[in-house]
Amino acid sequence: MRVTGVPSLWDENGEKDSGNDVQAGKVKERAQGVLVTERDLTVLRWIGEQFAVRADVIRWLLGGNQPLSDGRTRQVIDRWRRAGLVNQQRFFLGAEPVVWPTREGLRLVLDGYRARTPALSMLAHIHAVSLVRLGLERRGAVSGWVPERALYRARPTPDVHVADGEYTDRAGRRTAVEVELTVKAAERLRRIIGDLTLEYDRVVYVTGDNKVTAAVRRAVQALGEADRVELVDLAVFALPKGAA
Repeated sequence: MRVTGVPSLWDENGEKDSGNDVQAGKVKERAQGVLVTERDLTVLRWIGEQFAVRADVIRWLLGGNQPLSDGRTRQVIDRWRRAGLVNQQRFFLGAEPVVWPTREGLRLVLDGYRARTPALSMLAHIHAVSLVRLGLERRGAVSGWVPERALYRARPTPDVHVADGEYTDRAGRRTAVEVELTVKAAERLRRIIGDLTLEYDRVVYVTGDNKVTAAVRRAVQALGEADRVELVDLAVFALPKGAA
């Protein structure tokens, strides 16, 4: 059973960047003396895999067990911008700025993906998936996270539903992550869940509010998959408040 996934976060004609003949080393030459560290490469790859990441999440990626301060995080992002590796934009008044790799930044850390400005309509979803991945990784619950970006690229057919992420849990089960912020039609939900339970050992379905939770639960129960689909409230993955 297959169902078309959410609208692509990237180019409808595919993510392959036709300019792959440019080597990553040339990106470093364009950095104009800006130092790029191993930590930078690790975090830039994480950002590239998730397509775009808010600055409040980047604080945790840079800081590890404790978030980096706002000031130091801004300094790091500014250094990446001077090196030509990322773009940054505050899309809404009072909201956290969003960071995403430039073409050069992607070439440095990922192979063959297209740099795109995130769509306004997808910002909430992109951020929610980032929160889920960060939360799972901080809990040590994830082995071998595969982002939607890679799953979309590797999909066997154009109409296959692509999960928001994939990982192997502590029990060795191949697990799909699906993040749902809005209520979908019952039939569509059943098709999505049916598709994911055919493909994966387990599904973690993260929901944005009570109405979404109720709709997903009804679909799960209708399919008899309650033992393999775990419903989790997105609030579980909220960033700790007041972290310095």
